[in-house]
Amino acid sequence: PTITNSKIEVEVPKRNDGNLGLGTFAVVGNPFMSSISYSSFALNNTGLNLTGYYAWDGTAKVFGTGLDAIAPLQGFVIYNSTGGDVTDELDKFTLTFPIGLATGSGLGTLKSAQETAQMTVSASNSAGTARTIILNKDNGGTVFNGIVDLPKLMSSINTLPDLYTLKPSTTGSSVALGINVVNTNSITIPLAIHTSYTGAITLSFSGMDAWDAVVSLCENGVPVADLTGKASCDYTFDYAPTLVDGKPVANESRFSISLSPAVTTDAAGTAAAAPVAVYSRDGAIHAISSAANPIVSVSVYTLQGALVSTAAVNAPVYTAKAPQGVCIVKVVTGQGAQTVKLVISD
Repeated sequence: PTITNSKIEVEVPKRNDGNLGLGTFAVVGNPFMSSISYSSFALNNTGLNLTGYYAWDGTAKVFGTGLDAIAPLQGFVIYNSTGGDVTDELDKFTLTFPIGLATGSGLGTLKSAQETAQMTVSASNSAGTARTIILNKDNGGTVFNGIVDLPKLMSSINTLPDLYTLKPSTTGSSVALGINVVNTNSITIPLAIHTSYTGAITLSFSGMDAWDAVVSLCENGVPVADLTGKASCDYTFDYAPTLVDGKPVANESRFSISLSPAVTTDAAGTAAAAPVAVYSRDGAIHAISSAANPIVSVSVYTLQGALVSTAAVNAPVYTAKAPQGVCIVKVVTGQGAQTVKLVISD
């Protein structure tokens, strides 16, 4: 695909059935973490004679001329009634997905086999709705995996309340994800808001009833919504974008999702807190914990073990600029210490 700030373009072979004069079926997918309108998609591809689409509704294929909302990441089959040259392997047509298609109202349900635990998070305002997904699967992990995790397709910042989660890579830098696949019920997942909008935004959560975990939405490390066992939950907040050199940027440290075991883990009957999320981004060290397990201190060392800096924190969230290069970061909380290697870069 060709990706720009305004659209995504995908080339599809015009012929795949070997019968000259007939149209072409092609399997495509909604590339956005927001629902799109098929009729709007067809209007942006008027030269292709698209007559409808097929999608899976859980039991059978359905022809979608009357089902306009295509869910985030939903695969569907389109029919281009214009025939091509069966002998010409280069005879193709281009499908265009304008970024504007992703500003729909969030209608549609992903029509696929549901995972054992799938949490869908959406952010909504007057400009539209965007979504991100967290899955719990055996092949997931706590470090970015390019095979199972889906990086976020970023557009230029605008009034749509886009959002994504963050996961550390093997180097310690963080990766923005549209789909974050984990394999644990003990983790802190940063939830980023990417919008220039000022005003009320509603976060909507669904699917937490499938998670065998205590699930909380945290704001600046403090739990503000108990999501445990709920099929759905909404949280509305006032937002003003962070400005850098007068321009709005994403806020990647205000919100996080905390998962911790649903069963007690020590003799006193106290449930273990979720691990601290420690990562580097934009030339800074970020650490996110919870109010129940605040960060006591953060120390930075060289690879040879020399102390570079140490800071008393006594708060659930820590962010500070650091010298570029590779370093060792030790985060101490009331429940223990966590040490990670990070690569600091702008």
